[in-house]
Amino acid sequence: MSTATPRTTVALLLGVAPGAIAQATNDLPALLPPYAELPPGFWEEHSIAVILGSIAVLAILGVTSWLSWLLLRPRPQPVIPPEVQARRELEALRTQPEDGQVLSRASQIVRRYVLAAFGLSAGELTTHELISIMESSPRLTVELRESIAEFLQRCDERKFAGSGGPLTGHGADRALELVNRGEALRTAQAVAPSKSRA
Repeated sequence: MSTATPRTTVALLLGVAPGAIAQATNDLPALLPPYAELPPGFWEEHSIAVILGSIAVLAILGVTSWLSWLLLRPRPQPVIPPEVQARRELEALRTQPEDGQVLSRASQIVRRYVLAAFGLSAGELTTHELISIMESSPRLTVELRESIAEFLQRCDERKFAGSGGPLTGHGADRALELVNRGEALRTAQAVAPSKSRA
């Protein structure tokens, strides 16, 4: 009795030659038609435009930031000498009728001027404290110290008590006169050291 292989048996049952089955199982199946060529991707197609656009946006942002910093940064305020500022403010007060507010402003201007022009300690000082500081300053003459002290005390009396002797002339005029005397003293003090050096 001959033994048949399973392949032979299957071939006999199907009615084909045993060699044909072997050939059919070893053959590659028919291939599908090839896909069309893939189009390039977004990055391949637009990479140069994306890079150049990014550089342009960054450049615009940089220039905008720089220009806004230049235009919006706080500008340093010019330093106005104390005598110029005091004269400017007192000239504006001279046209107003004298009342408590005008006297208050005039005395504040004189206080600021004395502190800044003669290098005294700054800050909010009472009239008494300012007079004490002026007395200890060697840069102020006795006459000018007394005139400033009298002016400030009279202004305080007239502002707060409504009494006190009248000021000679308008309060702003009197304050302007004190500023002018202070500047004359400062000029004399500035000229004196230069003469002693010569």
